[in-house]
Amino acid sequence: MNSSNTPNDWSRHLATSTRRLRRSAVREILKAAVRPDVISFGGGLPAPECFPDALIARASARLLDAEHGGRTLQYGESEGVAELRALLAESVDRPVEEVLITSGAQQGLDLLGRALLDQGDTVLVENPTYLGALGAWRPHGVRFIPLPIDGDGMVVEPLDGLLRTERPKFLYTMPNFHNPGGAVLSLERREGLIRLAEAHGFLIVEDDPYGDLRYDGDSLPSLLSLAQARGIEDQVVRLRSFSKVVAPGLRVGWLRAAPTLVDVLVKLKQAADFHPNILGQRIILDVIRDPGFNEHLAHLRKTYRERRDAMESAVAQFFPEGTTWTTPVGGMFLMAKLPHQLNAVSCLRRALDAKVAYVTVDNFTVDDSGTDAVRLNFTNASPERIREGIERLGNLFRETANRSFQLTS
Repeated sequence: MNSSNTPNDWSRHLATSTRRLRRSAVREILKAAVRPDVISFGGGLPAPECFPDALIARASARLLDAEHGGRTLQYGESEGVAELRALLAESVDRPVEEVLITSGAQQGLDLLGRALLDQGDTVLVENPTYLGALGAWRPHGVRFIPLPIDGDGMVVEPLDGLLRTERPKFLYTMPNFHNPGGAVLSLERREGLIRLAEAHGFLIVEDDPYGDLRYDGDSLPSLLSLAQARGIEDQVVRLRSFSKVVAPGLRVGWLRAAPTLVDVLVKLKQAADFHPNILGQRIILDVIRDPGFNEHLAHLRKTYRERRDAMESAVAQFFPEGTTWTTPVGGMFLMAKLPHQLNAVSCLRRALDAKVAYVTVDNFTVDDSGTDAVRLNFTNASPERIREGIERLGNLFRETANRSFQLTS
């Protein structure tokens, strides 16, 4: 027993893999941003006033009545509720055996890492990329190879040469409304990526949590559907989530993968949590079957489109001249690159003092680049609050740029 007042230091007992863990920058910033006087653009938060409360309440009342309550609150299958899996399998035109329900899409990323990754393995990722994927896979001691992105998503063209020397375990991509970049992978690049997967035999992990949140233009075919057309569907794992279109607190996501991989993931899931949240799954099933769900989606898209427009307009008006960004046609984020080598990391404390929160893009990169860029969430604040917060940030960034100019002139 430790006789001093100092708590025991458990670090010497930790596994090597856990020493590679990092706290999520987004989750940490959210701690400071939960105060009602802070305008937060930091988290990937849907608008709580847009949750389908009435649909969820109606589903919950039915599921917890005397007739259904026993089944709803009992243990369930590790793969997930059979009716929900069948509906999701139909949506991607695949057998139900290829669908696994997960505790949010994040659990799917974690399970894939534990199933597929060994120390020293290589993973190809967009740079920047979703920090939750990096956090899930970094403890396995993998080597990330960054792939650049632009307004049309991941730059695919250099991959052919890279794949002649590298043998990645898989390639991870967010083709729709990239987080943090906001870009959409073009149809030409999607087709090129599938051709490369066929030629080189690598696995693609397609993460699509925002696919239902398109505000402009027509949807593009998924990588899974393009792979299926060429007979290589088992080379694509597709992840999806209900967190952005129903409610994140229910923690219901899902993935589609080859049956042999699903079998391994089920075994890992049984060791982790036995099965997904039964009540959450059955609520989701009732909600998406409800005739009012399509009306809810239409309202959600309209609301988020207005907020996207408000943010883009405010960034154009208030951010320093020379700021660049890609207009997101869907999703939840706008990524802005600041001019004059402004350091968004060093500005963050002052921004929080001004009661505005954002996330710097270096948290999403594997090479520590992105200190001059910010990810801004536009779905969780009203247009009026968006304009107010962006004006505060714009003033801060312009003042910083002017001070730097004066010091160097």
